[in-house]
Amino acid sequence: MKLISPHLAMKFARNLTRTLIEKRRKKKGKIKISKSQKDQTL
Repeated sequence: MKLISPHLAMKFARNLTRTLIEKRRKKKGKIKISKSQKDQTL
């Protein structure tokens, strides 16, 4: 198996965080999340 290059790893991580942020934003739009709940999800 090939080792994943650091460049690819960073790209993958960035895409992952972006999708997570977008999901969180969509959730926020539907349901207002209280501060305590937000702290739990982080």
